[in-house]
Amino acid sequence: SWDGKISRQSGAGRHFPSGTAGNIPICWVISTQSFCKALKHTPQKSGVVVRASGQGASLPVSEDQSSELFTFQEAPATYRALTKIRLRKAPSIFADILMTAEIEKGAVFRVSRAETSDGVHFLQASDRYERGWFMDAGVAGEWRGKKLIERVPAYMLRAANDFHIEDYALQGKDIPPFSLFYVPEFISPDAEADTQQHIDGDDSRWTPVLKRRVQSIGDRGKLPHFVADLARNLVGCGAMPMRFFPNHCLVNEYTNGAGINAHCDPDQYAQHVAILSLLESAYMNWVRVLPLMKPEEVPRYRLVLAPRSLLTFHEQMYTDWTHEVPDMTHAALNAVNWQQAGVEAPRGLRRLSLTVRCRGSKL
Repeated sequence: SWDGKISRQSGAGRHFPSGTAGNIPICWVISTQSFCKALKHTPQKSGVVVRASGQGASLPVSEDQSSELFTFQEAPATYRALTKIRLRKAPSIFADILMTAEIEKGAVFRVSRAETSDGVHFLQASDRYERGWFMDAGVAGEWRGKKLIERVPAYMLRAANDFHIEDYALQGKDIPPFSLFYVPEFISPDAEADTQQHIDGDDSRWTPVLKRRVQSIGDRGKLPHFVADLARNLVGCGAMPMRFFPNHCLVNEYTNGAGINAHCDPDQYAQHVAILSLLESAYMNWVRVLPLMKPEEVPRYRLVLAPRSLLTFHEQMYTDWTHEVPDMTHAALNAVNWQQAGVEAPRGLRRLSLTVRCRGSKL
């Protein structure tokens, strides 16, 4: 229960009560690197979410407080053509058709820019296609109103050594550039099942902590091979820097719709974290607590976390913002349009998250 003091939980840092529990009293938390201050605020309802499928979309913050958008960039990115696509010389429905290049059905290609002209959304293909422009949705025939392209899953791009972490940067007011990344389908369904099997291989490794169970992997030195492989993959694809090569993994098990209260991660780790979500979807609320500002001016964002997705953040997003996964109550479930988010709503069965970090480095 909340008693005006900081609630410390295994593997987490500076904790604050969930935004669904009521007003947050003023409190100070001092650490060696930074401090967070909980701001007294009234919980707000949030609306649309970033599409967890990886397609471009927007995320309004709080309908009652702000109209700022948390955007998932559509370009640069790698796509697959669902049908043959004709290209134009400019981002306009009146522009001439390129007669020397077109994108064949099934082709995998890069998009370098996105632009809206006269209410029509256009994407620009790479040099391979003479930097031609095309509409992302059909306007006639069987493709009318349907998407002409789909984002190539990240795990396929990693396998082809064509993964670009910069493609997955999240954008929004007060969000430092390239400090927060969300990668749908970072691992394949088979890799998810394999990871779950390793986690569940020894039930004695679990430790009960409040509403969840945890496994702290790396406390005794050498990482098991499935975590070591994940660490190498994170560094190899640029999701984490070599200087913060992961040496610790905290596995959290959430059941019956349980979440974790708002907190900042502890200072015993480097300020760069990666979180891999498995089995069920959830969403994460972000609240900026530094610098101090009026409660009605505090930036708030919401992000859906799909199964097999990766979330990474560092620097100011690590030190100046709290993040939480709320309990999936009826009200919390209804706060998100899951269909628009592109994922199945959580059923409150079981969700696993792997928080991968470098312990002992404060660089």
